[in-house]
Amino acid sequence: MPKVSVVLTSYNHENFLKESIESILNQTLKDFECYIIDDCSTDNSWDIIEKYSKKDKRIIAIRHKKNIGGIIEPNLINKLKGEYFCIAHCDDKWEKEKLKKQVEYMDNHKEVAACFTWIKLINEKGEEIDSNNGKTYTNFNIKDKSRYEFLNHFFYNGNCLCHPSVMLRTKVQKEENLYANGLGAIPDLYRWIKLSLKHKIYIYEEKLACFRVRENAKNTSGYNENNLIRYHFDLLPALSLYKNIKDDEFLKIFPEAKEYVVDGKINIPYALARLCIDKVKIKPYILFGLLLIYEEIQDSKKREELEKLYNYSKRSFTTETGKYDLFNIINHDMILNTSVFFDDGMGFSEDNKINIRTLLKENKFKIVFSDINKNVMSLRVDPDELRARSFKNLKIYINGQEVEYNTNDSIVKDEILYFLTTDPICSIDYKGVVNTVEVIGETNLIGEEELIKLLKEKYQKKSIFNFFKRKRQK
Repeated sequence: MPKVSVVLTSYNHENFLKESIESILNQTLKDFECYIIDDCSTDNSWDIIEKYSKKDKRIIAIRHKKNIGGIIEPNLINKLKGEYFCIAHCDDKWEKEKLKKQVEYMDNHKEVAACFTWIKLINEKGEEIDSNNGKTYTNFNIKDKSRYEFLNHFFYNGNCLCHPSVMLRTKVQKEENLYANGLGAIPDLYRWIKLSLKHKIYIYEEKLACFRVRENAKNTSGYNENNLIRYHFDLLPALSLYKNIKDDEFLKIFPEAKEYVVDGKINIPYALARLCIDKVKIKPYILFGLLLIYEEIQDSKKREELEKLYNYSKRSFTTETGKYDLFNIINHDMILNTSVFFDDGMGFSEDNKINIRTLLKENKFKIVFSDINKNVMSLRVDPDELRARSFKNLKIYINGQEVEYNTNDSIVKDEILYFLTTDPICSIDYKGVVNTVEVIGETNLIGEEELIKLLKEKYQKKSIFNFFKRKRQK
């Protein structure tokens, strides 16, 4: 029986495959089997693999009839005969003593389920590069941590362990089934969270593996549009693993959650939800947190507990679900952010204004500021903020009476008022007590091309036109 089972994944990396295979075959520890799994490469990868497999009986070469994307399947894991299991990728490579040093450590530390090493980042030419140039690969060489510290780190900071550096106990791999199907952006994060929930891991602080950073983000985990999109989905199954934390370990993993201990009691799902919503604050975490609370409030006893401990009710929950636009339902161009400023003799200021956000319906709006009761020297209405807009039939009423107003940088065409600024202002000469202000009309955004045309038309200055033209080109 071999001491180690190595699985080398291969897909269209003929330029690096030979170097990768030889880095395995040249290990100082010789007692291993090596599965090379080619995922139906369309280059010369399979020809290279066959040449090596014919020369070395330790190699078991398998070629998929079609590209399936995932290589580590349960039926393959069940074939592994080694006490330890290592993964390698055909664009990476190992230092000669990697297996030897990891086996020695694992043999002497039975309590450790997996041993990772530090890594060298290399470019396509095989040259070592500074970790700061690795962009998304900057945090693999960290100090060893406790199991609890790793789980905390994964939660807040993501993955910090390099897959091609790992040596796992094969028994643990088979029992825990660490490889989830369908995770394309952060599969490593998922498996290391799942592993750490039950088992101790260790970081061997020596660079024994080389991770190749491909040009143009060609790594499977590279920073690209598709990975950025799928990353936000992959976070949900990864976060769901934290629901399996044992009650007596929760505060060891998240000592910062002590603030949710009330009279010696804590609702762990709620505390975990609050960490997601209030501490991390990104959308997949918020969604996961809200789902945790939703599950809790379905049970009457747990609902009562949330109200008693945290003064959190069903109404609190429905308020939160309307607070976070998790699915980008609201286009911010649909929002009119209108403010009224009051001059009580000290001028206009942010401290003396009221603001209302309005969701436009068919571009029409009616905004009512009521119960104001301010004695003013003058006032102004800012119809919107940070967007250039046009307005049709823009009318302003104070205490029910329509008033005239002056505008800042603007132009009127065909009875439509165009603001040529992203800070539109309607100044009103009014003295006395203001109880209500009502703003009504229709509005549309002014596009960049239209804005340039209007500016040129109003000012007839090529310098202004050229300024916007240059800005657009940049």
